[in-house]
Amino acid sequence: MLPNETEKIKYVYKYRNFSEYHIKALLENKTWFSVSSQFNDPFDSSVYLMSDRVRLGDLINYLSINEPDLLSSIYQKAKLLDCSPIELLYNGVKDRGFGHELMELIVQNLERTYIFSATLSPYNKLMWSHYADFHKGFCIRYKVEKLNECDVRHSGKVDYKNERVKFLTLLHNQEQFFTEVDKTILTKSKEWEYEEEYRFTLEKMREKDTENGSEFKKASVAIEHPEGTVDRIYFGMMSNESDKIMLKELLKEKDIRFYNIIPKVGNTFDLCEELIKSNP
Repeated sequence: MLPNETEKIKYVYKYRNFSEYHIKALLENKTWFSVSSQFNDPFDSSVYLMSDRVRLGDLINYLSINEPDLLSSIYQKAKLLDCSPIELLYNGVKDRGFGHELMELIVQNLERTYIFSATLSPYNKLMWSHYADFHKGFCIRYKVEKLNECDVRHSGKVDYKNERVKFLTLLHNQEQFFTEVDKTILTKSKEWEYEEEYRFTLEKMREKDTENGSEFKKASVAIEHPEGTVDRIYFGMMSNESDKIMLKELLKEKDIRFYNIIPKVGNTFDLCEELIKSNP
């Protein structure tokens, strides 16, 4: 699959701590994709992402394209009853059950999609603090082109907005319905803008687990990526030397270059990288 970006992003980054779980994934050339119930934002790719308000203009626009007979009948009935078609519009839609099944389909797709979240920079101080054990962890650089080979159906930068998604705006082009829903997965609140997130969604969806009696199968899956997908690892400013030596030794057979994150020269709080020239 190809990324849905006119501006091609070559690399993305993932902040990690020195846990056995993350180190094992590196050794096995695997990346973990998770469903939204595992995320720290309750609005993220869930029913709460969808707005509970429908603007009249959006509704009329949708009906004129996809439900013209319903819209026409509402206007005709309003004329016969000598009342406003607006009063009948919502009632007509409600009587037809319009929207309920479509909303369920959208939400099901959002909540069952496996997502890998990365970021666009290894120099983000807040990301180091929040996701890499307060600068004591490490950051992995991935090649986007290689990740897109991993049964990925869609990838792109997250769009940060002040309003939730209006589900009717997703339905104007029914042939591109799932493409529009995938774009919705790339939508988050402006408050998360500092993360500069870039996402990958799997073709594979979370399946129901009828055999074991639980509603759905596991919430995270490890997907193998091609050798060479990871080409750099950055160590946080507070990383322990013993952790660095351990990780470099474990990965010595891989073609990976290691860097220390250090303060940038000058009077700013910016970070930069310093190549670790040789393994001990």
